Amino acid sequence: VLGDIYTAGDEIARDFIKALAFYEKAASLGSQKGERRANEILAERERLYANAQKSESAGEKFKLYAIASAMGHAKAMKCLAECYEKGIGTDKSSIGAYNFYLESAELGETDALIPLGKCYLNGFGVNRDFKLALAIFKRADKMGDERATAYIFEIRKNKKRKIANRVYSRAMRLIHLGKPSAAVEL
Repeated sequence: VLGDIYTAGDEIARDFIKALAFYEKAASLGSQKGERRANEILAERERLYANAQKSESAGEKFKLYAIASAMGHAKAMKCLAECYEKGIGTDKSSIGAYNFYLESAELGETDALIPLGKCYLNGFGVNRDFKLALAIFKRADKMGDERATAYIFEIRKNKKRKIANRVYSRAMRLIHLGKPSAAVEL
Protein backbone atom coordinates (compact mmCIF):
# COMPACT_ATOMS: atom_id res chain seq x y z
CA VAL A 1 0.00 0.00 0.00
CA LEU A 2 2.85 2.42 0.83
CA GLY A 3 4.44 1.65 -2.52
CA ASP A 4 1.15 2.49 -4.25
CA ILE A 5 0.88 5.77 -2.31
CA TYR A 6 4.38 6.85 -3.37
CA THR A 7 3.75 5.72 -6.96
CA ALA A 8 0.47 7.64 -7.27
CA GLY A 9 1.68 10.75 -5.46
CA ASP A 10 -1.87 11.74 -4.49
CA GLU A 11 -1.41 12.36 -0.77
CA ILE A 12 2.36 12.96 -0.78
CA ALA A 13 5.01 13.79 -3.36
CA ARG A 14 5.48 11.08 -5.99
CA ASP A 15 8.69 9.16 -5.25
CA PHE A 16 9.44 6.06 -7.31
CA ILE A 17 12.62 5.32 -5.37
CA LYS A 18 10.69 5.03 -2.10
CA ALA A 19 7.88 3.16 -3.86
CA LEU A 20 10.39 0.66 -5.25
CA ALA A 21 11.90 0.18 -1.80
CA PHE A 22 8.47 -0.60 -0.32
CA TYR A 23 7.57 -2.93 -3.20
CA GLU A 24 10.87 -4.78 -2.81
CA LYS A 25 10.32 -5.05 0.94
CA ALA A 26 6.82 -6.46 0.33
CA ALA A 27 8.23 -8.89 -2.23
CA SER A 28 10.85 -10.07 0.28
CA LEU A 29 7.97 -10.82 2.66
CA GLY A 30 6.25 -12.93 0.00
CA SER A 31 3.92 -10.42 -1.67
CA GLN A 32 3.40 -11.25 -5.33
CA LYS A 33 1.87 -7.82 -5.93
CA GLY A 34 4.97 -6.20 -4.41
CA GLU A 35 7.22 -8.25 -6.66
CA ARG A 36 5.13 -7.46 -9.74
CA ARG A 37 5.02 -3.71 -9.01
CA ALA A 38 8.77 -3.60 -8.30
CA ASN A 39 9.44 -5.34 -11.60
CA GLU A 40 7.15 -2.87 -13.38
CA ILE A 41 9.12 0.10 -12.04
CA LEU A 42 12.45 -1.53 -12.87
CA ALA A 43 11.30 -2.35 -16.40
CA GLU A 44 9.87 1.13 -16.97
CA ARG A 45 13.00 2.95 -15.85
CA GLU A 46 15.14 0.62 -17.99
CA ARG A 47 12.87 1.35 -20.98
CA LEU A 48 13.14 5.10 -20.39
CA TYR A 49 16.94 4.89 -20.16
CA ALA A 50 17.16 2.83 -23.37
CA ASN A 51 14.90 5.29 -25.20
CA ALA A 52 17.04 8.20 -24.00
CA GLN A 53 20.18 6.45 -25.29
CA LYS A 54 18.56 6.06 -28.73
CA SER A 55 17.02 9.52 -28.94
CA GLU A 56 18.46 12.04 -31.40
CA SER A 57 16.80 15.00 -29.67
CA ALA A 58 18.79 16.67 -26.90
CA GLY A 59 15.61 17.83 -25.18
CA GLU A 60 14.07 14.36 -25.33
CA LYS A 61 17.27 12.76 -24.01
CA PHE A 62 17.30 15.15 -21.07
CA LYS A 63 13.62 14.56 -20.30
CA LEU A 64 13.92 10.76 -20.43
CA TYR A 65 17.12 10.72 -18.35
CA ALA A 66 15.41 12.96 -15.78
CA ILE A 67 12.41 10.63 -15.48
CA ALA A 68 14.58 7.49 -15.27
CA SER A 69 16.75 9.28 -12.67
CA ALA A 70 13.70 10.11 -10.58
CA MET A 71 12.95 6.39 -10.66
CA GLY A 72 16.41 5.60 -9.24
CA HIS A 73 18.30 4.57 -12.40
CA ALA A 74 21.99 5.18 -11.55
CA LYS A 75 23.28 5.21 -15.15
CA ALA A 76 20.55 7.68 -16.12
CA MET A 77 21.69 9.91 -13.25
CA LYS A 78 25.22 9.90 -14.62
CA CYS A 79 23.92 10.75 -18.09
CA LEU A 80 21.73 13.49 -16.63
CA ALA A 81 24.82 14.90 -14.89
CA GLU A 82 26.58 14.96 -18.27
CA CYS A 83 23.59 16.84 -19.72
CA TYR A 84 23.93 19.48 -17.02
CA GLU A 85 27.71 19.62 -17.43
CA LYS A 86 27.59 20.08 -21.21
CA GLY A 87 24.24 21.85 -21.56
CA ILE A 88 22.55 19.03 -23.48
CA GLY A 89 18.81 19.67 -23.56
CA THR A 90 19.10 22.10 -20.64
CA ASP A 91 21.14 25.03 -19.43
CA LYS A 92 24.63 24.23 -18.15
CA SER A 93 24.72 23.81 -14.39
CA SER A 94 27.83 22.81 -12.49
CA ILE A 95 25.80 22.28 -9.32
CA GLY A 96 23.26 20.10 -11.16
CA ALA A 97 26.07 18.07 -12.71
CA TYR A 98 27.82 17.61 -9.36
CA ASN A 99 24.59 16.58 -7.58
CA PHE A 100 23.73 13.91 -10.14
CA TYR A 101 27.32 12.58 -10.33
CA LEU A 102 27.26 12.27 -6.54
CA GLU A 103 23.86 10.56 -6.42
CA SER A 104 24.83 8.20 -9.24
CA ALA A 105 28.08 7.25 -7.49
CA GLU A 106 26.22 6.72 -4.21
CA LEU A 107 23.91 4.28 -6.01
CA GLY A 108 26.95 2.30 -7.18
CA GLU A 109 27.54 3.65 -10.70
CA THR A 110 31.31 3.31 -10.98
CA ASP A 111 31.45 5.36 -14.20
CA ALA A 112 30.34 8.38 -12.14
CA LEU A 113 33.40 8.24 -9.87
CA ILE A 114 35.92 9.89 -12.23
CA PRO A 115 33.65 12.84 -13.10
CA LEU A 116 32.73 13.19 -9.41
CA GLY A 117 36.41 13.23 -8.46
CA LYS A 118 37.03 15.85 -11.15
CA CYS A 119 34.26 17.99 -9.63
CA TYR A 120 36.15 18.03 -6.32
CA LEU A 121 39.53 18.43 -8.04
CA ASN A 122 38.43 21.46 -10.07
CA GLY A 123 35.80 22.94 -7.75
CA PHE A 124 33.06 22.25 -10.31
CA GLY A 125 29.67 22.63 -8.59
CA VAL A 126 31.26 22.09 -5.19
CA ASN A 127 34.13 23.53 -3.15
CA ARG A 128 37.54 22.30 -4.26
CA ASP A 129 38.70 19.43 -2.03
CA PHE A 130 41.89 17.61 -3.04
CA LYS A 131 41.67 15.06 -0.23
CA LEU A 132 38.16 14.02 -1.20
CA ALA A 133 39.09 13.99 -4.89
CA LEU A 134 42.05 11.72 -4.11
CA ALA A 135 39.84 9.37 -2.05
CA ILE A 136 37.32 9.13 -4.90
CA PHE A 137 40.04 8.49 -7.50
CA LYS A 138 41.52 5.79 -5.26
CA ARG A 139 38.08 4.16 -5.01
CA ALA A 140 37.75 4.28 -8.81
CA ASP A 141 41.25 2.80 -9.14
CA LYS A 142 40.33 -0.08 -6.81
CA MET A 143 37.27 -0.72 -8.98
CA GLY A 144 39.50 -1.06 -12.03
CA ASP A 145 39.13 2.34 -13.70
CA GLU A 146 42.52 2.92 -15.31
CA ARG A 147 41.86 6.66 -15.76
CA ALA A 148 42.07 7.13 -12.00
CA THR A 149 45.81 6.42 -11.90
CA ALA A 150 46.65 9.58 -13.87
CA TYR A 151 44.54 11.75 -11.56
CA ILE A 152 46.09 10.20 -8.44
CA PHE A 153 49.57 10.82 -9.87
CA GLU A 154 48.68 14.44 -10.74
CA ILE A 155 47.32 15.20 -7.26
CA ARG A 156 50.39 13.73 -5.59
CA LYS A 157 52.70 15.60 -7.99
CA ASN A 158 50.95 18.89 -7.22
CA LYS A 159 51.21 18.22 -3.48
CA LYS A 160 54.97 17.64 -3.79
CA ARG A 161 55.28 20.81 -5.87
CA LYS A 162 53.49 22.85 -3.18
CA ILE A 163 55.79 21.47 -0.49
CA ALA A 164 58.86 22.24 -2.61
CA ASN A 165 57.61 25.81 -3.20
CA ARG A 166 57.10 26.34 0.54
CA VAL A 167 60.60 25.07 1.33
CA TYR A 168 62.10 27.27 -1.40
CA SER A 169 60.19 30.28 -0.07
CA ARG A 170 61.45 29.71 3.46
CA ALA A 171 65.02 29.31 2.20
CA MET A 172 64.78 32.58 0.26
CA ARG A 173 63.51 34.37 3.39
CA LEU A 174 66.50 33.03 5.34
CA ILE A 175 68.88 34.30 2.65
CA HIS A 176 67.27 37.75 2.78
CA LEU A 177 67.63 37.70 6.57
CA GLY A 178 71.35 37.07 6.15
CA LYS A 179 71.31 33.40 7.20
CA PRO A 180 72.63 31.58 4.11
CA SER A 181 73.87 28.53 6.05
CA ALA A 182 70.36 27.92 7.47
CA ALA A 183 68.94 28.34 3.97
CA VAL A 184 71.36 25.76 2.58
CA GLU A 185 70.36 23.27 5.31
CA LEU A 186 66.70 23.82 4.51
